[in-house]
Amino acid sequence: MAVWAFFGGGILSRYARPEKPYTRPTFFADSGEYFLRFVRLVILSILVYLALYQWVAAPLFRLIDRLTRDTPAEIPEMIYSGLVFLLLAFLLVNLSVAMDYAKIAMAVENRRSSILAFLRGLRFVFSNKLKSLGLYLLLILVGVILFGMYGLLAPGPNQANDFTLIVAFIGGQVFLIARLILKLWFLASQTMLFQSVTRPEAITAIGTPAAASLFLS
Repeated sequence: MAVWAFFGGGILSRYARPEKPYTRPTFFADSGEYFLRFVRLVILSILVYLALYQWVAAPLFRLIDRLTRDTPAEIPEMIYSGLVFLLLAFLLVNLSVAMDYAKIAMAVENRRSSILAFLRGLRFVFSNKLKSLGLYLLLILVGVILFGMYGLLAPGPNQANDFTLIVAFIGGQVFLIARLILKLWFLASQTMLFQSVTRPEAITAIGTPAAASLFLS
């Protein structure tokens, strides 16, 4: 988390301004500039998740316990609990996406306040529900498929021979690289979506050949 908090600023700054010439010193300077902002945002996200548990999850589960305490059947409790879990999953996904766009807003709009950036992320998500959540779920699906492919390649308990161990090792390294590429793709896609809505003129720059260096360098 600390590594991404540091390098994330340099990566997002480059995605946000692909037309700007970049060097290693510039990249590390941007990383250092956004590091404390992202750390504050991480702390804020932890507080938000704790508040969600304290003020939403815990009261709802206590309510379910009171409603089903004298009910012999377990089905009502399972139904109520399932509905609460669906609600929490919906809220967590929205908060997670909002935090992603809060980081992007910090880089694209040069915001310093973590609270204002978080509110900006929330406003963007709820103003562009289908686009933001659809992109998020699509990228999550790609990650699940990638993880499933790795699971198929991993040797089972009775398949531990030299060949399968070598295949598993190579597959593990490829999986780590693929995870990194997926993370970068995640950030790039969300940044492009954010800019396509808030700064349409910036997409022209992202589409230029110079912007290819975002992924190749």
